Amino acid sequence: MSDAVVRWDSIEHAYQDDFVFRHLTSRLNRGECRLLAGSNGSGKTTLLRIVAGLLRATGGSVTWFDDSDAPDEAVRARIGYLGHGVGLYADLTGRENLRFFSRLYDADESRIEGLLDRLELAHRADEPIRSYSRGMKQRLAIARALVHGPDLLLLDEPFTGLDASGADILETLLREATEAGGSVLFTSHRLDRATRVATGATVFARAATRDIDLDSIPAGERAALVLSAMESGERTPA
Repeated sequence: MSDAVVRWDSIEHAYQDDFVFRHLTSRLNRGECRLLAGSNGSGKTTLLRIVAGLLRATGGSVTWFDDSDAPDEAVRARIGYLGHGVGLYADLTGRENLRFFSRLYDADESRIEGLLDRLELAHRADEPIRSYSRGMKQRLAIARALVHGPDLLLLDEPFTGLDASGADILETLLREATEAGGSVLFTSHRLDRATRVATGATVFARAATRDIDLDSIPAGERAALVLSAMESGERTPA
């Protein structure tokens, strides 16, 4: 069995006749935390949605957990996804939201209290989330993505709305997830934060991608390297 949690081979995606990207091939391994970096509209969210099984690629193939080429119920149960929206029910309390999603995945609800504590939401857990601040909703959305203990975590701009404390907590949770053998694929414009936790990066530019191993790069140089790769790709003729 390979270490690949998900692999995509020669995938491409178009909206009408406009290709977002073409012929992308890569893989995400167990224990890897990969940043998807690029300008707005470069294809990061599209790739994330394809890997989440929420969008079918125009061409190419995606394989999950070595043996599935379709995002069936068993595959989805092993994925935690956070999109641009928080994906929560405003009239439910924080605790009720987590219970709902835990039951949706038929997961052990014992993780709920720990997540509420870790994300510093326990003191507001029994209040409807319509009363939460933007940052608190984002923290709860992160808890929702983690509540069933997924093997693959897919996060679209997870640092959005978080204060410094919340961002620190998220960094710690991502490190813990990969140290436990999970895998993370995420987008972020906050390169300073993202490159501290990412072990690698896939940089989007001109409908193509470049993979960068960040583990071998000094922490203080990673954000600048990713930004340089983004800018270089945008200047390179197709």
